[in-house]
Amino acid sequence: MHVKWKILSVLVLITAVAAISACTFCNITGRDTGKGVAERPNYWARKIENPKLKNLHKVSDDLYRGAQADEEGMKELERMGIKTVINLRRYHSDDDEIKETGLRFVRFKLEASDAPDRKDVIAYLKVMNDKDNLPAFIHCMRGSDRTGMMCAIYRIVFQGWEREEAIREWTKGGFGYHSIFDDIVEYVKKADFEALKKEAGIK
Repeated sequence: MHVKWKILSVLVLITAVAAISACTFCNITGRDTGKGVAERPNYWARKIENPKLKNLHKVSDDLYRGAQADEEGMKELERMGIKTVINLRRYHSDDDEIKETGLRFVRFKLEASDAPDRKDVIAYLKVMNDKDNLPAFIHCMRGSDRTGMMCAIYRIVFQGWEREEAIREWTKGGFGYHSIFDDIVEYVKKADFEALKKEAGIK
């Protein structure tokens, strides 16, 4: 009995340490859990529960967002009617994951810690302005930071959202945004989207 209590005590201690570590990590990185919003607006991206796709949300009829998908996840996206996959990861392509699908593939090598290159933003806007590419699925590794930035840009350029609301959805919507990546938020706050639209041929 004494041994059992020792084992139980150790298990309880391990669980407590793990919980504290998780909370500490969230506090250090400022990871958004969506709990900071009293009532989540129903016009924000809608979460879709799908065991094959992590952090999946529907932004609009033309755009879905999520984390990196594996081969089965890509096949699931195709079954959902997705036409184009937009990959924002610098060091990982989707070549292996999409090879058994008919999905189109576009890649922009972005960093969560830096503002995107102007040419990449313009190219992204061109992709989203071409109806033949839609609906599209956009992702980075976790579907949180780079993905959130590009979805905010989509909201502003194509849906006419105010910057503040697009950023609020991105950072408070429960997608897992990390506040340490504030440079990309500053980019969205200050970017000249009218000039970017013009260069992308969007009227």
